[in-house]
Amino acid sequence: MEISKNKKILEEIMELGISESDTLEYKEYFFENGKLNALDQKQLTTLLKEICAFANTNGGKLVIGIMEDDNHNPANFSDVGVDETTFETWEQSLRNKIATTIIPSIYGIDLQLISINDEVNCVIIDVPKSILKPHAFNTGTKDEFYIRNGNICSPMRYNDLRNSFNSLEFKQEKIKRFVEERLAFILDGVLDESLANDSSLVLHIIPEWSLDESNFLDLKSVQYNQNFCVISPPDNSGYPTYNADGLIKIYGYESRRRVMSYIQVFTDARVESVEIRLLNDYEDGIIYNWNKIEEILTKKIYQYFQGLSSLKITGSYYFTVTLLNVRGKRVRQSDWNDYSEPLIHNIVRTPILKYTDGEPFEKTVFPILTSLAYSFGLSRSYFYNNDNSPIPEKFEFMNKLKEK
Repeated sequence: MEISKNKKILEEIMELGISESDTLEYKEYFFENGKLNALDQKQLTTLLKEICAFANTNGGKLVIGIMEDDNHNPANFSDVGVDETTFETWEQSLRNKIATTIIPSIYGIDLQLISINDEVNCVIIDVPKSILKPHAFNTGTKDEFYIRNGNICSPMRYNDLRNSFNSLEFKQEKIKRFVEERLAFILDGVLDESLANDSSLVLHIIPEWSLDESNFLDLKSVQYNQNFCVISPPDNSGYPTYNADGLIKIYGYESRRRVMSYIQVFTDARVESVEIRLLNDYEDGIIYNWNKIEEILTKKIYQYFQGLSSLKITGSYYFTVTLLNVRGKRVRQSDWNDYSEPLIHNIVRTPILKYTDGEPFEKTVFPILTSLAYSFGLSRSYFYNNDNSPIPEKFEFMNKLKEK
């Protein structure tokens, strides 16, 4: 559907003579034998600078395969030299080039091959407005920053750079503030009074996508999505209810507490998943086997990432785990009735980490699992060897989740 939509856009460009703008750029490039490196180096550099400029401004479409007349209006289509048999390799080469020359990385770029007729193919590069801007193009010796001014790719001025860096700092502060506000919400017992005093494990995931206040997630796509189940029981979806924040799924309702586990998905795709039962209902003053909680938690983190990705929530995800009301609690460290010393802190925090799809999840999650293990008197997480290398069989669940 997206390809046919883009083909229609190309037809309209030609029929209506739509000129270039701050969100639209045309290039007449030819890649001999469908190879990216066949392009003249100057043209390739220009292409990468244009991508960088789009990301630093409002995003846009870069169309390769349009000739312009003397007045810079679209005149005709021109073949790009890439076809269905070479496009995948060409696309991967361009993505590798973008990843190695533009910093920080730009996420969410979409590339599509559009067949105009039997002899002519065009390529559309959709570049999103980046939350991580400013992005720099690295020449090999220095970093250069570009922005779109009308249909021109121009170097960023001092004020443009300063505003972009201030915006990035604001977004980082926004992540921290969200986590703090939600922890206060839980400790105040707003959702359920028992949460004010009972121990709880709280997982927060904040997609970069959610930091753009104009983004909105249709939560009907989440209501029956099995990737968004409560932490425990692991395969229990929870009872779904819409609320002012978005959609909450609750597992609970017993004589002692009505909330034993829940997941709240916000309208901007942020995720808050809280587990109470395993931290309170095992033995008095004892948290359930940490090796089993750790296994459930690790799988859930990855599963939520997969769920967000399936909803086209592109970019990276910031995530952190917090333990609340745990002072004096002991943790069962193994199946052999080994117990930790009582925890001395009422709140245990882990770092706020960043995960990007395609990066090694085993490496990304290591600081969170290890810092929690340290808190419980363990020298390492159950997911890693003594040399901190991941235990392959512990992460086999990743392949199973991808297969689904």
